[in-house]
Amino acid sequence: MKKNLKMNMISGALIASVLSLILVTSVSAATTSTKMRYAHTASSTQQRLLLKQGRQASSTQARVLNMQQHGQDMLTQRIMSLGSLINRIQGMNKISDTDKASIVNSLRLEVSNLINLKNTIASTTSTTTLKNDIDSITKSNRVYALVEPQANIMAAAGRVQGVVISLNIIYTKINSRLASSFVLSSSTITSALSDFTTKVSDATNQASSSIAEVSSLTPDNGNKTIAVSNKASLQDARSKIVTAQKDLNDAEKDVRNVVSAILNNGPQN
Repeated sequence: MKKNLKMNMISGALIASVLSLILVTSVSAATTSTKMRYAHTASSTQQRLLLKQGRQASSTQARVLNMQQHGQDMLTQRIMSLGSLINRIQGMNKISDTDKASIVNSLRLEVSNLINLKNTIASTTSTTTLKNDIDSITKSNRVYALVEPQANIMAAAGRVQGVVISLNIIYTKINSRLASSFVLSSSTITSALSDFTTKVSDATNQASSSIAEVSSLTPDNGNKTIAVSNKASLQDARSKIVTAQKDLNDAEKDVRNVVSAILNNGPQN
């Protein structure tokens, strides 16, 4: 009896030990499984975060490259345009050296500024800074907005003055012809020559005035008052060029009428 009781007690203790071991193993396994799930979740989250950061970095880099290229393209176009203007102005032989030097120096300074800005944009990686630099090409660097129309107006004025010289040569030859004993003057010729002199003189004054009006202008650098004043001056100078060109057309017509009167005894219609 006692022996059976002892065996039962041993069996019970053994079963309890086995159950305890099974329980501990199950808990440990569950804990390990939970830790593995947490580790897997953390790893997946980290991977997703790294992938997101990689995509963002790639997108930002692409945006930076696009902005840099856009800014440099804008600046290259302006630098080339200004270089052409410098060559045009330097080749103007009807514009005074003082007027040419004034505008050419402004153009060269602007070219230098644009080259520096181009180098800055090439080395900038901040999209915010790049945006500000690119905006400055059209907003802050206002020299370009002024010097190009300045140069174009001066070039047009130079062409007017060149035509005036040619017309005056023709006028001299006509007067020489009229002074000959075998050529008789007439009211038609006298009137045409008088109008010719008036038109050529006015064209000369208009061209000179347009040059004087634009050569002294300075960039507004964001000052709205100066910007408005510059715009008005440029518009007025352009209107003077238009008037001068009309004067030259009228003067050329006078020449044709004089020649027609000399050759055909009547004005050309």
